[in-house]
Amino acid sequence: MFHSFRFRGLYCELGNLVVDDRERQRQAAVAGVGIAQLTAERVSEYLACGALCRLLQRWEMEFAGYSLCWISGKAMSPAMRAFIQWLRE
Repeated sequence: MFHSFRFRGLYCELGNLVVDDRERQRQAAVAGVGIAQLTAERVSEYLACGALCRLLQRWEMEFAGYSLCWISGKAMSPAMRAFIQWLRE
């Protein structure tokens, strides 16, 4: 089934909206365009007021943190060291 809709200046004929950032994804979900996979922190106020509801709550997971992998034996670049330090903070 095909739909057309407008969302913040975007027009979609086929009913598929693809966005490249989480803020736009949240805005589309709040506007009723579809569903979004976002962190609870990003949508807590919208969940509290009923603008959004949780789906698939049974499969929700806590964020376990980031993991990094690199080739052992290779010297780590200063940029990589800075990135690791940034993640630790």
